[in-house]
Amino acid sequence: MRSRQRVLGLIFCALICGCSQSEPPHFLPSQSSHSTVVIHSSVASEKRDLVEEVEHSVPPAKVLPITFTRSGTILIGLSGATVRLREFFDEDCEYCRQFALSTQPLLEQKYVHTGKLSIELIFFPLAPSGENAAKASLCALQQNAFALFQEQLRGTSDRSEESLVQSAKKIGITPKKMRECMKSDQTAAQLKQHLSLAEKERISRVPTFILGKDRWVGLLPEYELLEKIDAALRLQPRE
Repeated sequence: MRSRQRVLGLIFCALICGCSQSEPPHFLPSQSSHSTVVIHSSVASEKRDLVEEVEHSVPPAKVLPITFTRSGTILIGLSGATVRLREFFDEDCEYCRQFALSTQPLLEQKYVHTGKLSIELIFFPLAPSGENAAKASLCALQQNAFALFQEQLRGTSDRSEESLVQSAKKIGITPKKMRECMKSDQTAAQLKQHLSLAEKERISRVPTFILGKDRWVGLLPEYELLEKIDAALRLQPRE
């Protein structure tokens, strides 16, 4: 059954994936030259055990800092973390949403809370609806409510201005303040900084991840991402 579901998933993805700015908004599963496509069942079971061990071995920690970097991007964790994972994403991207809901909490638990990793979020909206959501999210961070606003966004696919304003209202940001912020020159300039970084890195699809010199498009299996981060940490000089 699992194999059949994966085949169906790949067929579905073949129909919708391949998003770039010149194409309709589709989003990719993993397209890394280093990723494993087929895994023997015994190895897969061992890798799942590794992820489950991580999930149950690290106790919950304090709320993580979420701040703007000097370049205007969003940083989760400490600015002086040992390594940094950069994600170019779109609020309309389902795979980006999956990463935020399942993989990111795992990384936060194992690496971010301990200061080993920070996660940098760079908006790369592929459609006007994604641009609206990106501006609203930037405004939420200006009010120190980014995480709460993200929770609201994950509960709806409506990215209209009115829906975003109502989502902000639920977490204590007044409709007037959110509308003014979304239309402000400051927020437009912040989003432009994100797009400039995406252009510099030649990003065309989401989600795209960069970890040191390694980069890939789409979602990796969680165990493989953990291995990449561990390898990046081993490369850092010891104090």
